[in-house]
Amino acid sequence: MNLIQYITQADPEEKIVSRKNSPWNNTKNWYNEYSKINKLADDSVTDENKHQYMSCLAGKGGKLEATIGWSTGLIKEAKDLAQKIPNTETRRRYGGVGNIFKDSAKDITNNWKGLHYGLENKGKCVNLLERKLP
Repeated sequence: MNLIQYITQADPEEKIVSRKNSPWNNTKNWYNEYSKINKLADDSVTDENKHQYMSCLAGKGGKLEATIGWSTGLIKEAKDLAQKIPNTETRRRYGGVGNIFKDSAKDITNNWKGLHYGLENKGKCVNLLERKLP
């Protein structure tokens, strides 16, 4: 499935996360959406788009879900760093440890942008898959 197909067939975000749902259902639905997004094999869906989209959804759920989403993103980046830094091939591919940290910082920044967009209810999160926030 490509990006355009996904956007046209995606569940409305209210079915994924909503302030009307329980935090448990929002978290479960958010995780299921995360699995779907990671399977998108489309070059136009960048890592930045995915980070912003998933964080936006967390923000749409409310403060608790936003906190869970933000914490999950930080934990994931810590895990990524712990896996990437010791790996010689990964360090070479990134051009050194400094660039691995820069990549994680970029991901955290995109998480923040998406989270803010969702919390402030500035628009549909699915739009961030097509066009990321500056």
